[in-house]
Amino acid sequence: MTYFSHEHDRIREAYKARDSSVALVHKYSSARKDVVARWKEIDTIVMEKLKKHFTLPLSDLRLLEVGCGSGAVIRKFEEYGFHKKNLYGLDLSTERLQRARSSLKEVNFLCGTAGLLPFSDDSFDVCSVFTLFSSILDSQLQREAAQELMRVLRPGGVLIYYDFIWNPVNRNTRGVSFRELVRLFAGRRVFARKVSLAPPLARLLSPLPTFLSNLFCRFSFLKTHYIAFIDLDSR
Repeated sequence: MTYFSHEHDRIREAYKARDSSVALVHKYSSARKDVVARWKEIDTIVMEKLKKHFTLPLSDLRLLEVGCGSGAVIRKFEEYGFHKKNLYGLDLSTERLQRARSSLKEVNFLCGTAGLLPFSDDSFDVCSVFTLFSSILDSQLQREAAQELMRVLRPGGVLIYYDFIWNPVNRNTRGVSFRELVRLFAGRRVFARKVSLAPPLARLLSPLPTFLSNLFCRFSFLKTHYIAFIDLDSR
């Protein structure tokens, strides 16, 4: 993995800068009305898929979140019904992992890279990646991360993916088109839909009545993310 050391350092520094910016921390705060609305949409879609796909109680399923950061997405899966002892999070940032461990003490957190996951084949029922691939600018590391995720996912498991289609403002990210997503997970069937009103627009609309935001959400071209489910047993 020496080849990717520069990319790993770049990613760590980008998130360190983000975490040290008071303005950015406020912009992505879970208390913001626009962030709450974004998560409400995601929660509905993810829960519908999980209940349809699995017959076992969610508490019995093992889940890996790659690029877990401080644990915000892991916390969501706990709310969905996963048991803490069956939740695993992996991230490059030791600082973010320290915050995650302090707030989610029973969850299994590890420091590492998406390009070489420290788990055996077929280890997890669910893998999730939220804004991971757009944070990786190196195409080869993206491909290796996709291969590793498929390797550790059990037959019958599902990968839950949420990420930017485009984000021209942040130079530390690169959006992933549907075509690129399909290419990354070649041979797997990808179910994807556009979600999330463009964040700058969502923030602008947040002080206004909710029905106005809902009106703008009807226009697909104003949505900037894909939520996708990659299913190993779909073919």
